[in-house]
Amino acid sequence: MSLGPSTVVERLDLTLSGRALPICLVVGASLLAYASSPFNGFVADDHAILLENPLVNGSEPLGDILTTAYLDVMYRPLTILTFAVQARVLGMNAWAYHLVNILLHALAGALVWALVRRMTSVRPVAALAAGLLFAVHTLHTDAVSAVVGRSDVLAGVFSLSSFLMFLRWNRLGGWSALAGAATLFFLGLVSKESAAPLLAFTAAFTLHAWWSRRGEGEGASPSLRGGKPAVGWALAYLVPMVVYGVIRHGILGGRLVVDKNEYFGMVDGWQTLLTMLGVGARYLQLFLFPNPLSPDYTWESIPVATSVLEPWTLAGGILVPAVVVGTGVLLVRKSERGRSAGLGMLWFLVFMAPATNLIPLMIPMAERLTYVASAGLCVAAAVGCNWLFRRWPLPALVAIALYLVLLTGMTADRDRVWRDDLTLWSDTVATHPRSAVSLANLAGALIGSGRTNAGVAALQRAVEVGPWKWGFRAVLGDVLNESGRHVDEARLLLDGLRWSHRSRVDPDRICAAVLRAAPEMGLPACLDRVRRGPAAWRGWP
Repeated sequence: MSLGPSTVVERLDLTLSGRALPICLVVGASLLAYASSPFNGFVADDHAILLENPLVNGSEPLGDILTTAYLDVMYRPLTILTFAVQARVLGMNAWAYHLVNILLHALAGALVWALVRRMTSVRPVAALAAGLLFAVHTLHTDAVSAVVGRSDVLAGVFSLSSFLMFLRWNRLGGWSALAGAATLFFLGLVSKESAAPLLAFTAAFTLHAWWSRRGEGEGASPSLRGGKPAVGWALAYLVPMVVYGVIRHGILGGRLVVDKNEYFGMVDGWQTLLTMLGVGARYLQLFLFPNPLSPDYTWESIPVATSVLEPWTLAGGILVPAVVVGTGVLLVRKSERGRSAGLGMLWFLVFMAPATNLIPLMIPMAERLTYVASAGLCVAAAVGCNWLFRRWPLPALVAIALYLVLLTGMTADRDRVWRDDLTLWSDTVATHPRSAVSLANLAGALIGSGRTNAGVAALQRAVEVGPWKWGFRAVLGDVLNESGRHVDEARLLLDGLRWSHRSRVDPDRICAAVLRAAPEMGLPACLDRVRRGPAAWRGWP
């Protein structure tokens, strides 16, 4: 007896109606997509934050982690604590760090599946599709494949767990559920700041749930328990946020956020807005089809926009407002599934809000910033899949399965790019050939592998495309000095004076190079000419 299209999907629903099989499939998909990750090494920021960090490698006591800032401008003690404990138990082995990241990501995927089941009434096969989408989406490689990306994964695990506990309290009440939500939220905050938007989302969720119930009676969804939901929200989220804010304020010496975004420091607000609209369009494109990807989206990788008619800016000007308006429309729909999709989109928008640079970030764009936010898109995607299964069951099943297989292959391929610094930065420069940061990182990898000439060429290119970046000049100057090319070193550093209005230069470093090339000048005369600027060096040597 042949099975019709609807019957096939119904059979799948019956098979997936429990918990064990869907969770195993989501976890299995995560392990499959990142199967090569344990063979990768330490790359990029892993060196500074793990290998060279005395808090991690055991040079300083574990207790100091609680009172030490992360890169001087952030506070992520729980993430550093996991690195340090793992180093003491399993050693500084890259495979072990990558394995823990994969397992945490698999847990996050299972939590996304649980969130879909709790927030929506979609059929089991649609919920599984959403969990698999999160597990294998290639955009998550920046968080999972890099060891330091664990901060994003931890923030995702704790944010999802906290909200699931809050939903439990909404349904059943009980101080234990409320305390669990508060504790998990605080753990997310001390893992990474990207958990903070959960405060705003749960406030909006509580208001929306109250409004829905008021308008449609006891059967409305999502439901709120009797009593005082605002008090429950305050205890679960506002109190932990205040405690975290006080601690962070003290550790960071009175600062709560980065003072300004260096990327937009030299442009006005209008250009910043135009650029970030283009960034919004880039994020949406990468969610749909995650290619090309990069660990670096600074400087020439994301050109500062100057006109509303630039392609990315124009696309963002259309797509970003459309997503915001569409979310609002879904939230006020009468159907439960429509409102659930709206809440998923609201999660996405709220968690992506910091990435707009309304709160200053150190970079204009980063793939890892999408990790927690993408859980909301998966909720909305589950509702969309459910709609497709109702109308075109078999074609929808085949199309969704093929898309997930494609993403799995892309993720496995992208994960291999994170094998080592040379592979990663070679790929990045191929994607963004005018990125000074990527060129400088590639130069370091080339020099470290013994290819000094190629490394010097990459550093020279980095200085060409980012002439105001004094740090790159200084590194290239060190290489030229070691090679005995003292005149070239002096010329390189003196040329940096032309960009002193954009970055700080080191007069002592410049004069040290000049005196190696022309000892007869003397230090006082050199420093005087440096203070007078580039014109004082015209024609030298």
